[in-house]
Amino acid sequence: MLSAIKYPNKPDRPDININVGIMDNLSVKTEDINDDGCPDYPHGKTIKDIFTSNLGFNPNLKITEFDTGYDLMEKRIPRGNTVKELTKFNDDKDVTHAILSAYNTFPNHTEFEEDPRFRDILLEELEQMPDYAHKIKLLKNIVKNDKKLFVAAGNKGSEKLNGYSLVEGIISVGALDKNLKKMDFSADNPFINVFAKGEYDVMPILEHDTHGTVIGYDITEDGVMDVPISEITGYEVIKRFVGKNIEEVKATSEDYKILEQIIEQNNGSIVTEKDLSGDAKALNSKLFKAGKIFGVPSELYMDLLTILNSFNDNNAGKTPILFFKAEKGKVIYNPHIEGEPVKTLTGTCCAVPTALAKVLNAEHGYFSQPATP
Repeated sequence: MLSAIKYPNKPDRPDININVGIMDNLSVKTEDINDDGCPDYPHGKTIKDIFTSNLGFNPNLKITEFDTGYDLMEKRIPRGNTVKELTKFNDDKDVTHAILSAYNTFPNHTEFEEDPRFRDILLEELEQMPDYAHKIKLLKNIVKNDKKLFVAAGNKGSEKLNGYSLVEGIISVGALDKNLKKMDFSADNPFINVFAKGEYDVMPILEHDTHGTVIGYDITEDGVMDVPISEITGYEVIKRFVGKNIEEVKATSEDYKILEQIIEQNNGSIVTEKDLSGDAKALNSKLFKAGKIFGVPSELYMDLLTILNSFNDNNAGKTPILFFKAEKGKVIYNPHIEGEPVKTLTGTCCAVPTALAKVLNAEHGYFSQPATP
């Protein structure tokens, strides 16, 4: 899948043609952007946003998506999909650079470090493993075809390494924090080619730059909205209340009685919107003071499903937890502490797109914060 990209506030360089591959899960939501316990965004889209935000110029750029998908049952990227997409990248004559943020951990046998054949010893061991043999051959072909594949070095510290890093010509990337110091979790071994920033704060973007409702999130620290609120799980509930007069949607004493009955009848079983009917269904259009349930400040409100989710322990992480405020009599969605990050995205996977962007910036004369060798 090809998509043309344009960037605001960056020098236009249509004379520079770049085609970059993003090899990742680009289709299934796995990343919790607003820290409400629910996935909102595919991991690969996060990687793409970090890459494009770090480009210092606006070239004639195409992003080629190599979608590995995501195995929801096994909670991992299927090995077969990665090989399939690596093969596509190898065969695609137009894509010169690619990012692979997944990694396969392999023990870092430090006892061999003094041996000049350290890399060869580990690579030979790896090639004896059925799961790796075909991949190693494929990676060697990618290098032979003069393609640049940037891979995450891994998040298991110095004890493990990414087996892909053993293939000479594959660019392995470790992670630095905001102060460009190596992060403790980052792999650190002789096969890492470069360290780059792998830590990004997620900040809410507010409507009209006020302290009002959140309309999206900046996940790349450039002040530009990357993830609109419409992408966030629970958006339909947010849309239901935002902008309404708080007095019109605030729960009455009668509403609280009905809610208490629902909680009593729940008795440990999961209650979802589909289970509601009659008077209970009407509660979906009401907001309840958060202090009634959680003991938090009374100026916060929550919707019915957030309350039910707090009692549905088996449903944790599947239903968003949404808090609302009232400002000047209107409902706003902004559960975050003013001026503080919503959360921080970290990992060598975040460092990989940063490193590739810095390399392209250097190649084309645009310099910002450099990756560190």
